[in-house]
Amino acid sequence: MGVKLFSVSIFMIGVKMDKLIPGIIAWAYEKNILHGSNLEKETLKLIEKCSKLRDFLNDESICAKYIGHCIVQLIIICKM
Repeated sequence: MGVKLFSVSIFMIGVKMDKLIPGIIAWAYEKNILHGSNLEKETLKLIEKCSKLRDFLNDESICAKYIGHCIVQLIIICKM
């Protein structure tokens, strides 16, 4: 499962976070993000995604996408 799927799930399907978080963590392990990266890199990715979110605050569909990306990054950082 990719980040895009999780973003869609959060805003269109209404998946509960208690089911979503384990899926994101499993995906991060599968992609070797949790062990193959570090907190500094993932925090910089979060800053980048938040910056993109800021750029699209007036576009609801793109804004929702970047909110999803930020949530995924936050979950990954918390798991690290």
